[in-house]
Amino acid sequence: MMTVKKLFWRRVREEWAFQWSVWRLAVDWVVALYVVIPALAFAGYHYLLWWKRSPEWFAFIPYAVIAIILFIWTNIGTIRYFLQEADQLVLLHTKWVRRLMLNGVWYSFGFQAITAGAVVGLTLPLLHHEYAMSWLKVFVLIVFMVAFKMTASLLRQQASIRYAGFRRLLAASALFAVEAASFLAVVLTMRTGVLYGAAACVALLAVFPWLLRRRLSRKGAFHHDIERERTERMKLAAVMLAQYVQKKSRIARKRPLLFRSSNRLFRSRTQVNGLTELSVKSFFRSKASMSVYIRLVMICCGSIAVMPAAGKWILWFGSGLLLSYYIKLFVRDVGEEPFLKLFRWRDSAILEARKKAVFLIMLPGFLLVGAVLGTFAFPWWGALWMTPVSAAVGYAFAETIGSFGK
Repeated sequence: MMTVKKLFWRRVREEWAFQWSVWRLAVDWVVALYVVIPALAFAGYHYLLWWKRSPEWFAFIPYAVIAIILFIWTNIGTIRYFLQEADQLVLLHTKWVRRLMLNGVWYSFGFQAITAGAVVGLTLPLLHHEYAMSWLKVFVLIVFMVAFKMTASLLRQQASIRYAGFRRLLAASALFAVEAASFLAVVLTMRTGVLYGAAACVALLAVFPWLLRRRLSRKGAFHHDIERERTERMKLAAVMLAQYVQKKSRIARKRPLLFRSSNRLFRSRTQVNGLTELSVKSFFRSKASMSVYIRLVMICCGSIAVMPAAGKWILWFGSGLLLSYYIKLFVRDVGEEPFLKLFRWRDSAILEARKKAVFLIMLPGFLLVGAVLGTFAFPWWGALWMTPVSAAVGYAFAETIGSFGK
């Protein structure tokens, strides 16, 4: 007789079998024998050497970098419920769906605990030798990471269900900023003591049941959960398979907040201005592109705030390169749309439009990053002084990176 627990574990086995089949498409026995196994042996050998004696370059890795890496881990993945579209025909109006979701929550707890232990375990030689973290601190760090990720996942799911369009993007960005500030604040204080970390664990584990009850009782969330499950299931396949095409979302699109009336950005109508306007509007109307853009800017700002003085300037320079290159890839894809190939464009116009679009799109984010750098590196006038400097450097990045490639 089929029970909820049997159904749940059958779906878990099917999930892992599917992910294993995706891995086998990319890693056959030749790749495993000559690439994967030697790489694992090489990494394991050096990992053991790091335990015996820490290398000299450990001293050049700030503790803040470890905190940022751990925070990035908390933003990968979410709570899995293992729901399927067919459940709405039979199970939706029964208690089975709620019990399936509860099993998914406990499964996610265990899975995140294992992955958190693995991530922290990779950094243990550095944490133990360079920062002298005790085993108690390491244990509290892992518990905090798991509790934080599970709680944050529930908050993100609630925001994605409640809001749509640009409001969802704003809510996700606000949550990301609050999560980054709170996570980094707790982890950075754990270097010297364990009290704040333990208190944060207790607070998160206390508020999690309340958030879980609200999440499970949320009405009208079934199709959102199905869409999320499909996305999580196909993440690895989307990376492994170049020809993978994601199923179109059933959630209706909303009007974009920016450039919804399609007014002209430039007075003169030239090929350069037309292509530039198309790229700028396409970028700021794209929810996916804007989400990545905002997250990159926030990560760069947060990293600059916690890095040492010399590291702030390196990150500021690197953030300009990163933003320019990311935007250049988007603008290049816009230029390869089949519709645009119906018209004759001068090669010089395409190149100038690409550089102009990269500069206009990256400028707001890079100005914000520069303002953060000026605030922490100089007195009160630093943010104002860094504004023209960031604009000039951003223009140089756009001219340089936009000129390379097709």
